[in-house]
Amino acid sequence: MDDPQNFSGNAADLAALAIERGRAYGLPVDPDKTNERLVRYYVAEGVVDRPDRVGREAAYGYRHLLQLLTARRMAQAGMSLAVIAEHNRSALTRALEEGLDKPLPTQAELLVGSFLNRKPSPQQQASGSVVPPPQAPRPSMALPDVLDEVRRFRDEVIAAMGALRHEGASALHGLDSLNQRVERLQDWIGSSMAGNVEVTHDAIVTDESRHLELAKAIDSLERMHHKTADLTAALQAALAHSRKHLESAVAEMSGRMQMGLRSLEDLVCSRFAELEARRAEDVATLQALIEDLKPAQPDSRAKAPANTKAPAR
Repeated sequence: MDDPQNFSGNAADLAALAIERGRAYGLPVDPDKTNERLVRYYVAEGVVDRPDRVGREAAYGYRHLLQLLTARRMAQAGMSLAVIAEHNRSALTRALEEGLDKPLPTQAELLVGSFLNRKPSPQQQASGSVVPPPQAPRPSMALPDVLDEVRRFRDEVIAAMGALRHEGASALHGLDSLNQRVERLQDWIGSSMAGNVEVTHDAIVTDESRHLELAKAIDSLERMHHKTADLTAALQAALAHSRKHLESAVAEMSGRMQMGLRSLEDLVCSRFAELEARRAEDVATLQALIEDLKPAQPDSRAKAPANTKAPAR
């Protein structure tokens, strides 16, 4: 297959592709041991995630392939299935893919990773320390990948909210600065008008021949003053409306983002609860199967035959 990331098939297809990719990566994948039966055994042990269902058929994907290849490497190195299962279950798909080109983690690194990824047990949930959320449909992607996407989306939302607040504050500051400039312009026009009127009246007194021209100039200046006042009032009203609209939009956007974050947190909690329920169910089923397969213990006290004769002397 040219692009294994688009792989989808049954257990036999998964085993065949693992053998092919193992040769390409130079991994120790034994063709005699890597088969459909091994895949199903790994699923039962939790080494490989449960497959999706397409009708009645089990459908495996790219993450299952990476888990199978990683399991064969770690098993070849002598690690137990419990350690392998814990590593594969908690690792991101991206980390599994990158790990095929790196040395295997040590036991200490696996122990630290297991501790950091530890989840509350069913007993802790039953005691009330963790409130189980309502059940939700099973996700189509692995839970570690869902958590990684939620964390990245949360960081992007927080960054967007910060940028929006910063832009809103900058816009409000710009509106205030513009309003101050308009007020200063209005004051300057008023003072200029007062000076021009005084000069004009003095000129009328000293020069009667320019009386009509100066009167027209005064009238023009007064009309300009009125228009400037109207324009200033309209601009101030527009600035006030824009500020109110911007503050409302910022508040609405913040509320929506917070609701989205709460919904994402509820979704993650529901995924955790479903995973723990499935694990508990699998453990109970395996224990029941082990009890059924145990052979009956023979009676150590054998009964002597009833008609045994005494030895002849």
